Amino acid sequence: MAVVRTGEIRALTGLRIVAALWVVLFHFRPLLWEASPRLEEDLAPLLNSGAQGVDLFFILSGFVLTWNYLDRMGPNWSARATLHFLWLRLSRVWPIYLVTMHLAALWIILTLHVGDVPSPDAEKLTAISYVRQLFMVQLWFEPFFDGTSWDGPAWSISAEWLAYLLFGLLILVIFRIARVSRARTLFMLAFFAALPP
Repeated sequence: MAVVRTGEIRALTGLRIVAALWVVLFHFRPLLWEASPRLEEDLAPLLNSGAQGVDLFFILSGFVLTWNYLDRMGPNWSARATLHFLWLRLSRVWPIYLVTMHLAALWIILTLHVGDVPSPDAEKLTAISYVRQLFMVQLWFEPFFDGTSWDGPAWSISAEWLAYLLFGLLILVIFRIARVSRARTLFMLAFFAALPP
């Protein structure tokens, strides 16, 4: 019988808060440096690498999903289980994603036509890029885009959606590796996989 693990892993919640704060501070660096130049001297090494907080989030998400679904989805592939998993992920992410995407698009349109403040790379914000973003696949076509998105921060949701789509197959591989490997080995593999190139 499969072990069903669900719920929050409390020990990781604090780490998620740290990762979120790290990313937020990374984006607000110019304001922080302007408000207090001393902060730049003291915190620049830490805050300049704040984008790594997104990587930390992805690692934590992958761990929690694997923890919760390994014994349910790992032994055998099931179209039904995979589609159920994808539905749960989509129903959690897509509604708020659509709201923020359309608010960001409205802001871009207003700044272009009312405020006359051109958005960076505004000419790249086409109907095709809108449809790609609508289906959360924008990063798949321009993996190194910078500012060519209707909702810039949504690049991470596009990457997350790709990971969700691959999860049904990856969990099969992880299940088999976990059965023959020690936890320490898996931790080390995850650590080295997360290191920047």
